[in-house]
Amino acid sequence: SRRPLPAMAEAGQASYGACEQPPQGSLPEAMDAETYREILETLPKLRGAGHPEKQLHDADTGDTHIYRAARFCGKLLRVIGDEGAHGRYTDAELKLRVDLAAGKASWYGDYLQDLWGWTRNCNPILALFFSHPLHPVSRAERIFITLLHSVFILMVSSLTPQARLCVQDGLLSCGAPGPSSSAERAWVCCVSHQVGLSWFIAKVPLHVGGTLYAVLVNTIFAQLMYQVGAGCFCMQDRRPVVRRFWELMGHLFMFAVLLAMVFPMVVWLRYDIRHGLLFPTIRDFIINKPAGVLGTTALQTLIFSCKWWSQRKDDASLESFEHFHVTAPDYQAFAAA
Repeated sequence: SRRPLPAMAEAGQASYGACEQPPQGSLPEAMDAETYREILETLPKLRGAGHPEKQLHDADTGDTHIYRAARFCGKLLRVIGDEGAHGRYTDAELKLRVDLAAGKASWYGDYLQDLWGWTRNCNPILALFFSHPLHPVSRAERIFITLLHSVFILMVSSLTPQARLCVQDGLLSCGAPGPSSSAERAWVCCVSHQVGLSWFIAKVPLHVGGTLYAVLVNTIFAQLMYQVGAGCFCMQDRRPVVRRFWELMGHLFMFAVLLAMVFPMVVWLRYDIRHGLLFPTIRDFIINKPAGVLGTTALQTLIFSCKWWSQRKDDASLESFEHFHVTAPDYQAFAAA
């Protein structure tokens, strides 16, 4: 059983400054829906007067036309997205999900614990196995995004050996093919120039321009698929039919991206096979795939660190009450009570 609430909380005042962390082994899980439920039930005592709970989005505002349109897709929409164990999220589950979608980084108020909580939900590999079941990006979506990453990296890797030859031959711009170049090769070199791959290969020393390019574009691509295609983060507190409608739009977007990548990938792979460049393509893919994961991991860690320090400042000033349903100070007061 928990100790009584600190005297400041009993008096109706915020008690976070006096919180004493319990032993590490007895800490409740900050990302657990049951913990959220218990904290939300005692939130008025934990926060005191003058710090009301953040409210969910007014579902009846601004969604009318989308809602009416989405009703016609009812059967399809019901299979899009998870609605909780009983077909609908509980209040605590929905608020936890919304906080995850809002980019909450400070859960415990401890950097390493919070870093693991962020990493297990955002790392392209670890999240496949350890992501939170209430996270807006489901396991199935993560598997599909991993497939998209692989196709994207293979597409870039299939173009890279050709771009190297273009750089070696000085074909660094678009124009009419030279006397020793076919129209197909001129097109390949033009594409390499337009997407910036030739520039990286020509300018980056130590022959790592192709890999660096793959890391950068894959990191951007991964964030686009994660944020726009799968996450649909800004719609998580809307009515279920509206949320699922936008999730469906995100899924269609990702599927369209997959189809758009298949054609150039097949064309460039066939070109590589005809010109004896298949082995360099496979080598580049083997190098670029883990390098892309490392690049995404580094970016996610940087994003987490910036968010965490910013949110800790908001926690100290109690401004985080306006951004999240349950804050690290709420959790600390609850754990210490």
